[in-house]
Amino acid sequence: MPELPEAQVIAADLDRALKGSVITGITVWFSKALRPDDAERIPGHVLEGAERLGKMIRFRLSEDLNLVCSLRMTGQFVFGREYEDGPEKDPRTPAARIRDGRAPPLPHARLAFRFKYAPGKEDLGTLFYRDVRKFGRLTLFEGPDFMKFKRDSVARDPFEFDPGAFRELVKSSRKPVKTLLMDQRSISGIGNIYATEILFASGIHPSRPANDLSPKDADRILANSREILKLAVSGGGSTIANFEAPSGKGSFQLFHKVYGKKGENCPVCGRPLSGSKTGGRTSVYCENCQK
Repeated sequence: MPELPEAQVIAADLDRALKGSVITGITVWFSKALRPDDAERIPGHVLEGAERLGKMIRFRLSEDLNLVCSLRMTGQFVFGREYEDGPEKDPRTPAARIRDGRAPPLPHARLAFRFKYAPGKEDLGTLFYRDVRKFGRLTLFEGPDFMKFKRDSVARDPFEFDPGAFRELVKSSRKPVKTLLMDQRSISGIGNIYATEILFASGIHPSRPANDLSPKDADRILANSREILKLAVSGGGSTIANFEAPSGKGSFQLFHKVYGKKGENCPVCGRPLSGSKTGGRTSVYCENCQK
């Protein structure tokens, strides 16, 4: 599942390519990905920008509309040329077309967005939303509804916490610290990959209760969260299985210290790395270095 760095890279790619462009049409092949009535409302609006929202992507549209994409496990955006059954070959089709159950031209494509590109922007063609496992969702919000959704559903990310507030969050929870870091209702943007790396860098065992940590421990976790997430963004994210931004695959997986390396030697002390389940997710850690 894309985490904060991957979502940041995707949002930056889409903002750079599409800001100021007009959405001229949408084709929907899988109606659970985007509700048909939402799809009908979008064409004709200007895409004013794309930005990260926790692990999600927010498209800011004209007239105070917001299209929020939760990529879930396998969602990705890919640019390509116009598909074969384009509007020029079917004069009956409206701007937003529902083709649920029909095969798209790109494998696993669930949606396609067509644009009139803004002056000075390269015409990259159609933007496809692909999703192998079909878990991703795009939801359209009007301004007040979006603000309520953001307030109720999107916690602060590590860059939005000040140290005092982060200490209070840690102190107030009895959850294992890794579970707390991955709880999107408490702190957004961190998943299994980066929680694993952050706790190794911080020298803290993933199953340790959060309220057992000292203020210095909390400060170290927050500092390492920011540092590792920044480095991951600069590396284009981590491509473990199928993550790929419009600009290509990430490379930060080459710099992971422990994630996915159970049984290999710890890069600090040389002892074999251990693995166990924490909050239902696999944790890799060093029994010697992480207390």
